[in-house]
Amino acid sequence: MPKAIRKHGADWFGVMFFLACLLAGGGGAHQPVTGAILEISAAGLIAALISARLLGRAQFNVPPASLLVLFGGIVLLVAAQLIPLPFNIWSALPGRTFEASALDAAGLSRMSMPISLLPWATMQCALALLPAAAVVLVAVRRSQSWVGLALAVVIAGAVSALLQCLQMVGIGWVAPWRLAQADTPAGLFINSNHQVDLLAAAMLFAGCICREVRRGGFPTIDRQIRRFALPGAAAFVLFLSAMIVASGSRAALAFVVPAAILAISVAASWDRLFRLTLIALVLLAPVMIAVFYGSVDLPSFRSAAGLDHETRIQSIGDLFYTLSTYFPAGSGFGTFDVVFRHAESLDLVTDTYLNHAHNDYLEILIEGGVIGGVVVIYALSIIIFYAIKKERLKFTTRQDNLGRASAAALLFLALHSIVDYPIRNYSISAMTALLLVMLCSRSKEAEDRREMHKR
Repeated sequence: MPKAIRKHGADWFGVMFFLACLLAGGGGAHQPVTGAILEISAAGLIAALISARLLGRAQFNVPPASLLVLFGGIVLLVAAQLIPLPFNIWSALPGRTFEASALDAAGLSRMSMPISLLPWATMQCALALLPAAAVVLVAVRRSQSWVGLALAVVIAGAVSALLQCLQMVGIGWVAPWRLAQADTPAGLFINSNHQVDLLAAAMLFAGCICREVRRGGFPTIDRQIRRFALPGAAAFVLFLSAMIVASGSRAALAFVVPAAILAISVAASWDRLFRLTLIALVLLAPVMIAVFYGSVDLPSFRSAAGLDHETRIQSIGDLFYTLSTYFPAGSGFGTFDVVFRHAESLDLVTDTYLNHAHNDYLEILIEGGVIGGVVVIYALSIIIFYAIKKERLKFTTRQDNLGRASAAALLFLALHSIVDYPIRNYSISAMTALLLVMLCSRSKEAEDRREMHKR
């Protein structure tokens, strides 16, 4: 066995597991067998890493307290929804009147009930977090593995784009999942909207790797080859940009140009352009809210974009009614499909229905209540805080640039979540966990190099 594999075997295994999540996790809840395999594998990896740490065979970089609070808050929020409450307390929660009356009529009014209306669905949501949790442990174990993890995103993005090309020319058997829109190629995903986020992150990380190659960060790469790094990265970004547009996702129209600019600016070390593009993306959020949810009267734009008859837009009133029914306790994670059908207006009932709110912030408020909203606000706050912190650095290391790219990728996910649910599959949730660690964690190697630069 090669010495590098013996020394860094856990890192290689962790990178391979992350790559497996990216390649096989795009089906989400529609592929329970694949999901179960990923969850069981993640549980084994978590157990192995924790055991190695307890036995003194592995060390972990301690992530910042803000990140520990975020991850701890997510775990506690889900766990709290499964804790049985006395019936008199549970029945007093908003939205439980009908269920409480039925249980009382059946003589079951002394039962203890959890906050979640569907405990098994909430448990499924908890288990779906295991792959993301495993990726967090892999990423915090050694910051030196970040390049391998970033390369996994680039590889998965390239594979997904190539599969999309084959699907576009009519080779249907290469589609790993039954597509949500059968006539829309989606690469590794069941939904073309979700592929956009992977391709955008792949573009950004490709830019980071190119930057490191150009400045000699990989000594084994010949100097003559380094000259082709920027043209190669530009060609890769152009290819993925074309695939994003060809995916048919309307989110692509808003994201493809900024994603390409950010990726090229990272690769070419155009830091000022990178910052200006990030600021422009932040300003895009209120515009998206206004356009999609009617604060601005733009009938011609909505008609051109095909939003006039979008169920997600027409149902916004019913979504807020559902929120008011269960707020502030929430209905429990994994319950949206059921609780929304009770609130949906009969005028909107057709042969299609919303299995998600197509607005992750609103869905988290419906299912997680006020505590879920607090967790989301806290997550957005630390993303903004650490993004600003990374941009203020005068000298950036390899890990810093990966963190800057992660901030941009997280911003795309945050914006996309206004009109969709991109994080609710194994692939993107695992990638999101990695992005958070890369953005927020401090690398000892990066700190040492920064101190040497100051001297």
